[in-house]
Amino acid sequence: TFPFGSSPQGIWQDVYLKTYPDVCVSDIFVKTSVREKNIKTMVNIKNTTKDTLKINIMNEVYDENKQKILSLPLQTISISKSEEKTFEIGKEWINPNLWSPDNPYLYCLKTIITLDGKIIDELNTRFGFREFWINGSDYYLNGNIFRLRGLDGIGGRAATADKVYEYYMESKESNVNSGRMHMHPSTDCSYEIADEVGLVVKDESAFYCFVNVYALDDDRLW
Repeated sequence: TFPFGSSPQGIWQDVYLKTYPDVCVSDIFVKTSVREKNIKTMVNIKNTTKDTLKINIMNEVYDENKQKILSLPLQTISISKSEEKTFEIGKEWINPNLWSPDNPYLYCLKTIITLDGKIIDELNTRFGFREFWINGSDYYLNGNIFRLRGLDGIGGRAATADKVYEYYMESKESNVNSGRMHMHPSTDCSYEIADEVGLVVKDESAFYCFVNVYALDDDRLW
């Protein structure tokens, strides 16, 4: 239950049912570095078959005009039966178009896995090439000091994509460049649209800030 008593209980966002092939890209994380001038992909492969398989992982980067501009090294991996494993694949990238609130440029990473020369799964992942870090009391985005001008509770708990976009654009027109998800993860579209319009997002988990809702004596919490 929620401490305030008035919040809804149970399912409060959309529910999806997805199907996957027996061997699939179950997840992927794109990590870009301005300081190291490279891109790394953390590709999670899941094998639900009863066989150990040797598959190829191919990653290609496309720009906003759908032109291929970068190919990461082809990697051949072995994955055991009923195994799920993460593989890191990276490459140098000297002069990308950097994402920022003033230039929310997005690339697309196409990940394809093949078995015996046949495509068995593929996944498209949009991303911005950017890096955020802290030095002393200053925040940095892509090597430049970045002043956060933020809002609390951006995204909304069950807002439609159109409403999220409208709210984000109004925020940007008010000279806002960042926002915090208030005490819960938001809908997928909230993060996608933040990337599109150019908002830096501080994500949060579903932990409330009231000590009475935590099982403090349970090791699983810590």
